[in-house]
Amino acid sequence: MLKVIVASRYCSHLQQLTCYRHVASLSPVQASIEPHPEVQGVYTLTLNRPEAKNSLGHQLMKQLRDSLQAFNQQEARCLLINSAVQGTFCAGADLKERAAMSPEEGGEFVKGLRATFSAIAGLPVPTIAVVDGYAIGGGTELALTADLRVAGPSAKFSLRETRLGIIPGAGGTQRLPRLIGRSKSKEMIFTGRFVGPEEALNIGCSSLIEECQGSHQ
Repeated sequence: MLKVIVASRYCSHLQQLTCYRHVASLSPVQASIEPHPEVQGVYTLTLNRPEAKNSLGHQLMKQLRDSLQAFNQQEARCLLINSAVQGTFCAGADLKERAAMSPEEGGEFVKGLRATFSAIAGLPVPTIAVVDGYAIGGGTELALTADLRVAGPSAKFSLRETRLGIIPGAGGTQRLPRLIGRSKSKEMIFTGRFVGPEEALNIGCSSLIEECQGSHQ
């Protein structure tokens, strides 16, 4: 059933993604939740910020929070989390925006990021992250909020914050050990290396590998 839902998500109907009416129509849609066109009760959370590889900036996060608030009013059975950007699931925090923030603003942004990811993790319906391409830093942390992760053939997971002299701040240090254990989690976090789909499956970071053909259409 899982493979059927994931495979059916990849269809040409999703080319016409639109945001819920509560998102301002003049703003570019960077994050939205839409009903699945073929499976009743299934919704898709799509990240679509190609110019910044789906990095988590203020606008994307606001649209994500607004979409989650509207989603909570729906009679849903499942939520898929994926990307409309080829080669990228999510590149993590928007470092250009972060560089312009004061320490206080940066702290508030991370607090909001953590709260939003916790809201996804606490949803009362099953959630499935469909990862094909790079999931870096906050991108991996976003995938970790889901109940299940489906890795495409080009999936690459990494918590690279330590290479910037910081630690994962949106739940990765808690959620990853629950999945793969403390020792393997420390190795991933300390080294910041990339983990491909086969290794992710072997260590328990993903639930299965799927071809994901047409996943970015």
